[in-house]
Amino acid sequence: MAFTLKKTNTVTRAVPLVQFDEQGREISARLNVRFKMMQRAEWDALGNAPEDDERLLFDVIVDGIADTVKDEAGNELSAADALAAIRADMNLTGQIVGFYNQFAFGAAAKNAPRSRAR
Repeated sequence: MAFTLKKTNTVTRAVPLVQFDEQGREISARLNVRFKMMQRAEWDALGNAPEDDERLLFDVIVDGIADTVKDEAGNELSAADALAAIRADMNLTGQIVGFYNQFAFGAAAKNAPRSRAR
């Protein structure tokens, strides 16, 4: 059987996210995030970006949010506002970037969340 190379520009994945409320209770949810699948040349260019390039890795890899996101008052946010609100929360951006790194590049066996060596 021959391998067929498929060039995909974006892929949507359900990212598990954890937030905490004012009482310290954990709130878990899944958010469908659309990721950009970057080619090797794009990664190399990112590594050689000028010093004044202020983009976050989040800005480079996240293409959009595929789910409905609501604010604290329960109002539905537009796609752009949802992306901006998530980008402003460093806890959420860190979780999303970490998920992307594990999804796109894998993790060493001892570092994988399901590893018995942890």
